[in-house]
Amino acid sequence: MNRMIGCTCLCLLLLGACGRMQQFDGTLAAGPDGAIAADATSCGPLQWVTQHPVWDRPLIGDGESTLDPRILVAVLEPGRATWLVAARSTPQATFELLEAMRTDVLQAGPASEHVLTVAFDNDLPAVSDVGCRVIEGGRWNWDGTARRGDQDLLLMSLVNASGHPVARVSMDAATAANLYRSIDRTVRVKTPLIARGLDEEESR
Repeated sequence: MNRMIGCTCLCLLLLGACGRMQQFDGTLAAGPDGAIAADATSCGPLQWVTQHPVWDRPLIGDGESTLDPRILVAVLEPGRATWLVAARSTPQATFELLEAMRTDVLQAGPASEHVLTVAFDNDLPAVSDVGCRVIEGGRWNWDGTARRGDQDLLLMSLVNASGHPVARVSMDAATAANLYRSIDRTVRVKTPLIARGLDEEESR
């Protein structure tokens, strides 16, 4: 799996890729399955971002940009223009995540306050030479709900290849519902660029 991508460029790519996607004429290649920022701390408000596909650039030098046709779901910290935790998955795996979320999102009680927090495992991988903590086999796992005070919290975690949680996300019902809708919209869009690229890969 190709690891020579710039993890620290991810936020910029998420914000700028949409306007340039149709100009991409490079190589399809998978980036990290999961990733955690080198500075795994949160200093301000967070937000979810979904992206399909993901355009990766080399961290250093003039290497070739690559396109990962998977769906990325990431927690960003806009105040620092950076991201904290992210994972990429196939459309099938993303639909399975949506199915796992669906009942809890529909049944959660109304939110009394906005909540979106990330707690990290004490034993994270070291920062790699691509500028982040790469989580091999990383994927989002739906963990259900928990009651805090007078509102339901909905829980999701980034797990590694062994199924061990390395980052745990807690959010209020409204945030979870917005995330569900965002993932659902993203996974159902198959851009002409992706279709063309996948057809070219299959023909080789």
